[in-house]
Amino acid sequence: MRPGSVFRTGWTLLAGCPDADAQLAPRRWSVDLRSSPERELLTEGARRRLAHVPVDMPGVAARLRGRPTSDNYVSLYQDMARSCGTEIAAVIRVTADRLSQGVVLGCSLGKDRTGVVVALLLKLLGLPVRDILTADTAALETASGCTPAVDAYARQRGINGAELIRRMRLGTPALEPLLVMVDERYGGVEPYLREHGVSGTDTTTLRRGLLV
Repeated sequence: MRPGSVFRTGWTLLAGCPDADAQLAPRRWSVDLRSSPERELLTEGARRRLAHVPVDMPGVAARLRGRPTSDNYVSLYQDMARSCGTEIAAVIRVTADRLSQGVVLGCSLGKDRTGVVVALLLKLLGLPVRDILTADTAALETASGCTPAVDAYARQRGINGAELIRRMRLGTPALEPLLVMVDERYGGVEPYLREHGVSGTDTTTLRRGLLV
């Protein structure tokens, strides 16, 4: 995939990192997947060129209470694809529209909603599942690299930093059953996104702009 066009982050996590705004080039578009109540900590740099496209899954905190397992994330991601298809497709459309300027995608942690959207995008581009999982692992390792931000985010959620890191590592393997479900239920990522509003022109733009 061509580098330098699409990036991912966690907006709340990023807000706790020193010099966070330096990571956001002024010309790039920020796409915020969080619901409105979550957006209070959006960094000033991210406000410069912002598209708010919430992917809102009610009840996530309750579903992930205690020590969630990989099965909890598999169920969450599959339900997200089924119930938030229109919102996911809207993020993909904005990404296609703003691709030439660069796009930074992010939810609160940059893990669940962002991970699902990016996995579907990469599958649309034809990347093998193993490469999608490798990319997700690398992104989450980067996201967990700012210890003060991780600890602050964990405290907001009523857990400790070690538990947050454990949860971050559970997300990646849950993406594979998600992609299998989309293939089996919708006939693939492209028909899934088309059903929810992504046009052939959007798909062509993404492939031309992101594939080397």
